Amino acid sequence: MSIFINRILKKLLVIFLIFVVITFLFTFIDLYSFRYTKQDIKIPEDKLHDYTGLIHIHTKYSDGSGTPEEIAKIAHNLGIDFILISDHNTIQSLTEGKEGYSNNVLVMIGNEISSEIGHYLVYSPSLDFKYSDFSNLLSRFKENKLQDFYAVFCHPFLPKTPIKDWNYYGFDALEIFNGDSQWRDDSFFEIFEVLVGSIIYKNPLNKLVDRPEKDIKKWCELFKSRKIFQIGSVDAHSNIKIFPNFAIKFPGYDATLRFVKTHIITEERLSGFIKEDKYIIFDCLKKGKCYTELGNFSDPSGFMFRGISNYDTVYSGEEIKGKTTFSIVVPDTTDIIIKLYNNDEIVCSSENYKLEYTTAKLGEYWVEVIQVRKGLPFFQKNEISWIISNPIFLLKN
Repeated sequence: MSIFINRILKKLLVIFLIFVVITFLFTFIDLYSFRYTKQDIKIPEDKLHDYTGLIHIHTKYSDGSGTPEEIAKIAHNLGIDFILISDHNTIQSLTEGKEGYSNNVLVMIGNEISSEIGHYLVYSPSLDFKYSDFSNLLSRFKENKLQDFYAVFCHPFLPKTPIKDWNYYGFDALEIFNGDSQWRDDSFFEIFEVLVGSIIYKNPLNKLVDRPEKDIKKWCELFKSRKIFQIGSVDAHSNIKIFPNFAIKFPGYDATLRFVKTHIITEERLSGFIKEDKYIIFDCLKKGKCYTELGNFSDPSGFMFRGISNYDTVYSGEEIKGKTTFSIVVPDTTDIIIKLYNNDEIVCSSENYKLEYTTAKLGEYWVEVIQVRKGLPFFQKNEISWIISNPIFLLKN
């Protein structure tokens, strides 16, 4: 009798352990992948075009592991239109002629500069960029924006290199989301889930997507003293040092380049000619005609945020006056929440694929789109940031 009971107990224990393992695995397998997603809602204006880019990438020229050509090939396979390389304190790849189209991806080359206030990214489409005096460039951003440069505060709250002084009014944007910083405040178990998930799940880093609370709060605070935009940056290296002379290519570029994307919205089509196209992209980034996509949950192309008054129709990064109707359209109709903010205050929300809100209250209006994803165990719902727009500025008439 005792032998029979022991066998039953062993079987129950095995079943229980299998259940625990399956439950553990499914906590990071995103059931969103299996849900219905409507993708046939297009940008309502034929004159506008949505191009997808990856910003802040490191190569072998600093502490990355890949060449610009290798990274462009991976980006092409992911459907990316442009990438912005920003190696640490060097533009050697630019002087060696690496900027240009590669694998049908526009490779642009900037510089991530280490300074007394922290790290910042700078880019210019000008031919004179390669001759810039980067050692004295920071002081030029103290008071005013520079016409020929795009400047971004990098990973503002990274413990090792945070931004120490925000009183530089010439910066165009801040990284509201930095892919390399996301895992640093996660628990051991969350990181372990990603490591295990990388074996069976094509987008394991999605587990690390957290709403960038501190960055958004700081962004809204900066609105009080300046016009400033936001971008999402991958900050990809694919290079983790284990020993001084030994490193592994993990996580790979294929994973990190899926993590966060910056979309530009432009009236001009990219032509395939570098001299024209890098100015188009530069103009969109500098003027805030772009939005951030987090997590690679589904394609957001078709997202549209505009302000409509009796006199004008404007888009992200632009100004409008008088009573305005803000209109948001999202190319997804399932399990989403659209939130319209004025600075840091939610003024309206919708669980439909579109939202309209009319107001004359002055402020900086921007949009966050949430995906409500269901996961095992217990099919709990998790609200995950998916899209963050740049603002439309409603000014006094």
